[in-house]
Amino acid sequence: MRKVRDILRLKAQGLTARQIAVSVGPSRSTITECLHRVEGAGLAWPLPATLSDTALEAALYPPRAAQQRGPRRCPIGRACIRSCIAPA
Repeated sequence: MRKVRDILRLKAQGLTARQIAVSVGPSRSTITECLHRVEGAGLAWPLPATLSDTALEAALYPPRAAQQRGPRRCPIGRACIRSCIAPA
């Protein structure tokens, strides 16, 4: 999470996403995504001193909700299944 802290520090200094990308290393789109995540989490520079890297990561990248899937279906359709199962 050190790069996130660097990104926030540089943004607070007035650098653009492109300038931050050149300085820190990730692409401009990654920098922009990171800044959107920080904004969505309600965080800003300076970060609280008590905020650990683990807590920062949990705030920016919450776990995904479990996806519930139904039974898988044949992409071609039932006719394909019938022809595959039916005796020749």
